[in-house]
Amino acid sequence: MSEPRNPVSGRRVNSPVPAGHAGHSLHHEILTTQQIREVGRRRTDAEEKLAQHLREARHKSRDSGNPETPANP
Repeated sequence: MSEPRNPVSGRRVNSPVPAGHAGHSLHHEILTTQQIREVGRRRTDAEEKLAQHLREARHKSRDSGNPETPANP
């Protein structure tokens, strides 16, 4: 008896994903330079926003005197 196969790829249905392909699409979009810059800008903005939130949280924890929250993680 043969194993079930995907009619499109021909791979076994219950076979594990090959190393290096876990969680990634095999179809990648090619980004323009402008799009790559925009992604970089958004990432930088997100990192700065996270850093600001962390600073505010540390400041609040120091002001409240909460010993359970470390001042320097």
